[in-house]
Amino acid sequence: MPTEQEKNAFADAVIEQLSDDETVRKFQEDVKQVGVWANQIDASFDKVTRKFTEMVDKYGDIDFTMSEFKGLCTMLRERFYEAERDQLQNPENRVATQIKVFEVMSYWLAQPQLPVNPKLLQEMQEFCKTAHKMKSSQIMAEELLRSIEARIRVSMVSLNLLQGV
Repeated sequence: MPTEQEKNAFADAVIEQLSDDETVRKFQEDVKQVGVWANQIDASFDKVTRKFTEMVDKYGDIDFTMSEFKGLCTMLRERFYEAERDQLQNPENRVATQIKVFEVMSYWLAQPQLPVNPKLLQEMQEFCKTAHKMKSSQIMAEELLRSIEARIRVSMVSLNLLQGV
């Protein structure tokens, strides 16, 4: 725990840096550049979200390996948390990015031709439980958890039919 003297020294150093016009100008440029990058990433992510359905419609079943799907799940999860950590981004944009992550995962779960396995479903459940703790994501996380549970039930029924149970 910092002492009062350390806190004051830190505050004085911050105030001194904020008094330097060149430092402030550079900081503003950096913030602007981060905003540009965030918008570019969101635009690319939006294309993925919109094009996913078109790709399935055009090419039929998607034949990814399970490790490729796991990589996609990891990328989606990281994008969600990245948006949450980016406090410089407009809150509406952060939430919009997180909604897109939930939409992609929901679409994935709703398509019976897209493979999932128990480990991947468990990863998705863990992601939803963590996301549920965030105030802005509770409803979306609950909906995705219901989709995961439905997919688990469908998978169990399919497995029972294949095993003749």
